[in-house]
Amino acid sequence: MRVIHMFLVFFIVIVFTKCSDSDDTSFFYELVPVDKVTVPEQFEKGKKYTITVYYTPPTNCHSFVGLDTEISKNEQTIAVVNLVVNKNDCMENSELLKTSFEFIAEKEKAYIFKFWQGKQTNGNNDYLVIEVPVL
Repeated sequence: MRVIHMFLVFFIVIVFTKCSDSDDTSFFYELVPVDKVTVPEQFEKGKKYTITVYYTPPTNCHSFVGLDTEISKNEQTIAVVNLVVNKNDCMENSELLKTSFEFIAEKEKAYIFKFWQGKQTNGNNDYLVIEVPVL
């Protein structure tokens, strides 16, 4: 029994030693501005639509995590979220990437989409605003 206990302690020490990085790599989440979107010109109530969002991650250390969406009545605010690995060897990126999501028009009035495009010089958020009527 004591041998098993010692083996377990040894195993735990090895695992924690291997998990600690000596290169101090850290990460954080960051919103990435939307460059453009593809949205239908109109919706039909009850139908499903694909909305495509295009964005350019600033560096190769940025990885897509998901879309942050806030919904208030018929208005949706959408932002691209990236995981950023903070390393010393990050290189600038200029490749336009895309992601998409499914949307079902459940109401009979127009939907307003606000896609986050960054911050203005005064610190206010800047949005690409698109209104889509429901027919």
